Amino acid sequence: MRRNGQQIPVTFQPQKTGFYFTLDRTNGKFIAAKKFAKNVTIWSGVDPETGRLIENPGMRPVAGAPPMNVCPAIFGSRNWAHAAYNPKTNLVFLPGMEMCNRYSLAKEIEYKRGALYIGADFVAYSPEENAGVVRAIDPVNQRTVWEWWTRAPIQAGGTLATAGGLVFVGTQDGKLVALNQANGKPVWEFSLGAPVTGPPMSFAVNGKQHIAVITGGGKVTGDLLVGDDPKLQYLKSIPLGGTLTVFGLFE
Repeated sequence: MRRNGQQIPVTFQPQKTGFYFTLDRTNGKFIAAKKFAKNVTIWSGVDPETGRLIENPGMRPVAGAPPMNVCPAIFGSRNWAHAAYNPKTNLVFLPGMEMCNRYSLAKEIEYKRGALYIGADFVAYSPEENAGVVRAIDPVNQRTVWEWWTRAPIQAGGTLATAGGLVFVGTQDGKLVALNQANGKPVWEFSLGAPVTGPPMSFAVNGKQHIAVITGGGKVTGDLLVGDDPKLQYLKSIPLGGTLTVFGLFE
């Protein structure tokens, strides 16, 4: 990226915190940061000198205290679903989630076989009508170009950007969607019938381009994502599957 008249090699890191960070790739020095998520209550911003997150007062849980609402949820504003980058347009296509938790710390921790032993209780919910989102981000100018929202959180699906101007994304409710890179509008969709738990990939055979995607698994993660949010309970009824699906481009 060009900064102060100089070309600087950088690392662009969108974090679970809901902020993305730009670092000098040669030495790790902090350059800039900005919030990309809509719902962030734990931090108010980033110190422009040090790059440290600025914690909001009263947002640190106390053992034995009543549950508190924290955003983002423990899975973060983005999770395993990785981003894609188009070097021609310099846009990053970032899948994410707008989820929060009612979070509390136990005063006394008792081990129970087969149960999470972390001393905390957390119930997920989405403060938005839609819990999943793909954002096209311009990292040089630190702006969000467009957003595409979807009902289910995008936890593991990931994005794939193509030279033909599409960005593919897999969703927790079993859809593979192709978006227009220029404006984020969907141009194609296929129901796979199970959660997309791996990023789409592209490959060619005898000159013909293919798109492949894996579905299946993710029950524990899915249940934790759903929490007690009424609008997300439908995810519990989606089959877990376990399939590799391959699409060939039209002749």
